[in-house]
Amino acid sequence: MRTKRTKNYLPRVRDEELQDLLTDFGALLIRGPKWCSKTTSAERLASSAIYLNDPDHLEEYEEIASQQVSLFLEGEKPHLIDE
Repeated sequence: MRTKRTKNYLPRVRDEELQDLLTDFGALLIRGPKWCSKTTSAERLASSAIYLNDPDHLEEYEEIASQQVSLFLEGEKPHLIDE
């Protein structure tokens, strides 16, 4: 998945580790301080994504969360769910 942010991406030390972990496990939680490239690194691995903080879809996401949370998992794998 190529986005504007990943176009000029500089490889990080963790990229290979994340790829290996993604091969072994069905899901990854990437934690760290704000602005340390968590989302950008994840976008490089993802085939699809949903951005829960997207203000254009906030009402839609709130409705989905109250009705059928599993809809957030739809999309090509690996699927990025970004808060």
